[in-house]
Amino acid sequence: MEGAHYQVRNGVRYPDGFVDFFRALAELSPPDSFLVLGSGAWDRETQDALSKLAVDPGAGLPIPAGFHSDRGVVPITASNMETLAGLADHHASPEIAIHLAAVTADDSWLEWFDATDDPISMSLTLPESAVERFAARVRGDWMACRWLDPVNPT
Repeated sequence: MEGAHYQVRNGVRYPDGFVDFFRALAELSPPDSFLVLGSGAWDRETQDALSKLAVDPGAGLPIPAGFHSDRGVVPITASNMETLAGLADHHASPEIAIHLAAVTADDSWLEWFDATDDPISMSLTLPESAVERFAARVRGDWMACRWLDPVNPT
């Protein structure tokens, strides 16, 4: 995520942190948000669950490059995130997604590449208090940071 953003790090670890991530995401999520799953090695159980949860993203959703947009776009609701948390409870994180993004029709507000290894980046449009609660739920540290382009620093 370029520009100024929040980061949550040092807490989201497999397996408990990944389970907590999905549960906390439902609380953090702006209305009408979608979770985009990228590069997962889905077994039959995960494929079956996603076939029930996933929606056609349609044109206009800002799906990041490299993400499954045909089967891995899930509306962020408490029920859907609980289903993913249940899968995460007994699947390694790459069996669900290697990369995750949360989007609305307007923008991407969360990006997590190399899930459970790299920090989670979140838009500054999210309330700071919500990011703080989210970080506590996933047992991570959070901070606001500014990304500088190494080629064109501003």
